[in-house]
Amino acid sequence: MKVTGRDRRTLAWGGVVAALILLWAAAIDPLLSRWERTGREIQRARREVERLERGATAEQQARQALRELEVLAWVHQDEGSLQRQTALLIQQLAGLPAYQRLTIRQVQGQPPQREPSIARAQVSLQFRGHPVQVQRLLEEMEAARPRLLVEGLTLRPSRENAEVVEGEMQISVCAVVLKGEPA
Repeated sequence: MKVTGRDRRTLAWGGVVAALILLWAAAIDPLLSRWERTGREIQRARREVERLERGATAEQQARQALRELEVLAWVHQDEGSLQRQTALLIQQLAGLPAYQRLTIRQVQGQPPQREPSIARAQVSLQFRGHPVQVQRLLEEMEAARPRLLVEGLTLRPSRENAEVVEGEMQISVCAVVLKGEPA
């Protein structure tokens, strides 16, 4: 059976769609659902740190709770440190190996957003690369300390190359202030 050029294009697009579906099911959907849990974990960990700091004999437990909190968020000692969050997020993101393998079209930082017990820095990232590279970036952000959260992701096939995707992602990181005014 002879395969025509049209059949090859159809198969290529089908492969891209299948790769995007696998990327969504394997990495993106689980990462997005963790944001809500992360907020609850941060609040619980912050309450635990504050409770343990009050006890004179609980210093070791407070250090352990602080280490657990640092996995989820940056821990600042004062409010002024929150102003550097967006720059720190961009710096941490640029240090990831998978980030360096993607073609980055634009990185746009947003001012930190404050909620009652946490603050969030957010950047918008426009990129181009192979779906496997995008998945590696998502995995590295999940493993980063503190954890980088994907709040939104848009992917589409590249017009120039069917094996490449283009997209935009909104990435955030949380922060808490242990001393001074709450974040």
